[in-house]
Amino acid sequence: MRQPGRRSSWTRRVGATWLCAVLLLSDGAALAQDRVQLNVITKIEVRGGTVEVTGSRRPSFTTFTLTDPPRLVIDISEAVFQGVAAETKVNDGTITVVKTASYGSESAAIARVLIGFEAELESDIVTQGSSLLVKLPQNPKELARLAQEKAAAERQARAAAEAAEKERLAREKLEAEAKARAEREEKERVAKLEAERKAKEAEEARAKAEAERLAKVEAERLKKEAAELKRREAEEARLAKLEAERVEKERIAQERAAAEAKAKAEREEKERLAREVRERKQREAEEARLAKLEAERAEKERVAQEKAAAEAKAKAEREEKERLARVEREAKARAEREEKERVIAEREAKAQAERDAKERAQAQREAKAQAERDAKERAQAEREAKAQAERDEKARLAQLERERREDKDGKLRAAREERERAEREVAERKAKERADAEARAMAEKFDREEKARMAREETARLKREAEERAEAERLAKLASSKRTVEEEARREELAKADRLRKQKALEDAALNTPSPTELAGRPARMTHVGFRQQDGVGRIFMRTSAPVRFSVGEDGRRNVVVTFENTEIGLPNNERLLDASFFDTAVSLVKPETVDDTQVRVTISLKRAVAYRTSQTGNELTVEFERPD
Repeated sequence: MRQPGRRSSWTRRVGATWLCAVLLLSDGAALAQDRVQLNVITKIEVRGGTVEVTGSRRPSFTTFTLTDPPRLVIDISEAVFQGVAAETKVNDGTITVVKTASYGSESAAIARVLIGFEAELESDIVTQGSSLLVKLPQNPKELARLAQEKAAAERQARAAAEAAEKERLAREKLEAEAKARAEREEKERVAKLEAERKAKEAEEARAKAEAERLAKVEAERLKKEAAELKRREAEEARLAKLEAERVEKERIAQERAAAEAKAKAEREEKERLAREVRERKQREAEEARLAKLEAERAEKERVAQEKAAAEAKAKAEREEKERLARVEREAKARAEREEKERVIAEREAKAQAERDAKERAQAQREAKAQAERDAKERAQAEREAKAQAERDEKARLAQLERERREDKDGKLRAAREERERAEREVAERKAKERADAEARAMAEKFDREEKARMAREETARLKREAEERAEAERLAKLASSKRTVEEEARREELAKADRLRKQKALEDAALNTPSPTELAGRPARMTHVGFRQQDGVGRIFMRTSAPVRFSVGEDGRRNVVVTFENTEIGLPNNERLLDASFFDTAVSLVKPETVDDTQVRVTISLKRAVAYRTSQTGNELTVEFERPD
């Protein structure tokens, strides 16, 4: 019997062969999957207690564990490796090796990452952007070694600090004693001088002898103090040496314990390897016996899958024809609506052009009438100016005649000439004013004509812009219709590829599940059915007493049905309904029930249809439903 959580090499070979056959027969599915963008994994990095798998997009994956030796297997769907080594040895006390392998075709590729451990441990798998992080607990042996090294360093630092403090206190004590001695000597010297001044010459000898005695006493005292200081220094050196010997003994003991632990680990590793070799030989013999039975079963399943694939292909072709007909009808209706809108836009543009033409004609008539009025006013001004000039000329001639009659001397002639000059200036000024008036009239006429021309051009520009807008709107509507058709086709293709990918994942899971003949004939028991939600994602956990064959499908009523073969419900509590409708997930109700004596069916009712995926670890099957939009 195959152990829980194990995947044999012949099962993978048979699964790969079956997968190739299905891919060759499903031409339509392969064409749809080719459009799926693959997740390109470019780096696998081990940092401390974390393994980081870096790809080009957010990974979709399933995991399971293997034992003896402990391993974690991560299958990343729609992914390939690029520039990643097939095997990386780590040996950091927790992780032994990281291996990679690829399965499937380019459009349905599966990238497998296998992480080997020194011992069984729990792992935390999370996604971060386009990376997949496997977080592991730190090695207990490494933590103990670091704690021992830290404690030894603290003890050494503490001993050094104590020695320095003792030396400082001794030095301060010596300095204090020397200072006190100096003060005493100074006092004695002053007293001696005072006594010498007051004493008689007869007492000088006695004072000298006393001073010598005191000096001898002082020398002996200093000698004793020096000996005491030397003794204390020797004692401190002896204590420091003892402390160093103790630290060295502790280090040797730790090294010896580490060596013994390493030797014990090596012995255990050798025993494990020997045990693994024996088990592998037994497993290979058992696999050789079951290979024939599995091949027969695979052939029957292949024939059934071919028939199901042909039916699914025919159904997909019918659905595709219906979809294309529906899209064509919608496109035709949109084209008719756009043609009607275009005709309406043309009529509005034509009406606008007629209104613009009428406004131009009105502006031209007004400009012509204004020009005629200006011409009349100018002719009237010219006639008035001419009459005024004639009157002025007559008055000037009459004045000249009067002056000629009255001119008796040169003074009158000079006055006449002055008047003539003033009159000429007035006439020139009036002529200039008339010329300025004519120039202003011409400028105003030019301005009116220019405004009329600009009005005509503005009207023409507005007409062109209206026509261009109408054409742009028509083209935009056509492009939008085309994009809508293309997006619908693309969504249909993605949905079809997603359905095929889910079906393939379910078939792979079924292939990797032990057959009933491998379970020694005794039905397995359903030991636990549970529900868990996190951030809107709903997970259903189903645990059995042994690995069993299972199938996952849909009944068309937003129900996902999981069927376990050769299984029975052991306890009445495991038949209870799980009401998950109050949680913010897609799962509404979970109903376990016994179909007959050899099958258990778990019906998962959904609030709305969402994508889901299955994964198996040992005896536990997990169905995970994505967050509803």
